[in-house]
Amino acid sequence: MVILVYNTTADNSINHILHPHQIAIVHQITIVMVVKSASEYNYEQAIETVKCYSWHYNYNFVILRQEKVSEFSYNCHYRDFMFRRHCIVANFAQKYKNEIKYIVFIDGDIGVVNPVHILENYLPKDGEDILFYDRTFNYEIMAGSYIIRNTLYTRSFLKYFADYEYKMPTTNNIRDNVVLQAVFVDFMGTVEHRKKYLQCMKIYNYAKGYEENMLFVSCMRYVLNLMNETPNDTNYHTYEGGKIKILRKLSKKRWKAYWMEIL
Repeated sequence: MVILVYNTTADNSINHILHPHQIAIVHQITIVMVVKSASEYNYEQAIETVKCYSWHYNYNFVILRQEKVSEFSYNCHYRDFMFRRHCIVANFAQKYKNEIKYIVFIDGDIGVVNPVHILENYLPKDGEDILFYDRTFNYEIMAGSYIIRNTLYTRSFLKYFADYEYKMPTTNNIRDNVVLQAVFVDFMGTVEHRKKYLQCMKIYNYAKGYEENMLFVSCMRYVLNLMNETPNDTNYHTYEGGKIKILRKLSKKRWKAYWMEIL
């Protein structure tokens, strides 16, 4: 097993420390976390659980510290770290497109609570490329954890997601979780439901504060529900002929519910 930690500080609890020029990919599955160096200590407990989990199952675990990975952040000129991180992941995936088949992206505050479950049970299959999941406490699609097959399609999606920062209204301080709903609709394109989409975007352009932004989220999820190719599926919302799937709140297949939880 190899734990990949970029430009790490001294840490006696880490048994394998590799710097960028020493990378050795030993597994097709890689867990990726993007953090700010200054805040990493806040996630120490969560990170340690992921290290142990990766070690046990021989997965690669990569921590990308945004200030120290210019190789992957050189073209990620976004104001907000929450958008910048998706660009960094896309560049990392591009460099290792021949070595890494699947990427499990997680927030810094996500740790393993059910280590008996293996990632292989939750990977994209049958033509799936992108897996996200519904948040349990509101109508958002969760931006802080997803699984992708490492393809040109998924890397293009992540860059498109990051670039959405440039479409944000200057009067709104929303972050990636809110805009993700619009990202999906815009990335896939909608003609049949364009009028409804434009109504949602009117809300988006004038929304301020949590309640108005949640109104936009609900509106855009309504459009996504109309675009859903498997409305009777109790586990997934399906798009793009099955390339994109979003796990429903009550799905029995949610990887977060089985092996990850916010600490």
